[in-house]
Amino acid sequence: MNTTDLTLDIEQHIEVDAAMPEVFEAMLRQLAEDNSTPGDDPFPMRLERRPGGRWFRDLGNDTGHLWGLVQVIKPPALLE
Repeated sequence: MNTTDLTLDIEQHIEVDAAMPEVFEAMLRQLAEDNSTPGDDPFPMRLERRPGGRWFRDLGNDTGHLWGLVQVIKPPALLE
């Protein structure tokens, strides 16, 4: 087995009937404070909305897990 056998690409397209700024804010909320596990258990995430900002699971008392960093943010169109 080689590493190309272990590659998984997922692409999802969702059409939304709402203004782009509203969709962008909803997406950021879903990544952070509205995040949950498949069983609907709270999954406390934080997203610092600036270049270099952290996206992390906040367990309180300065503990948690870093999941990613914001590379680019250009509301209401782009988050990398």
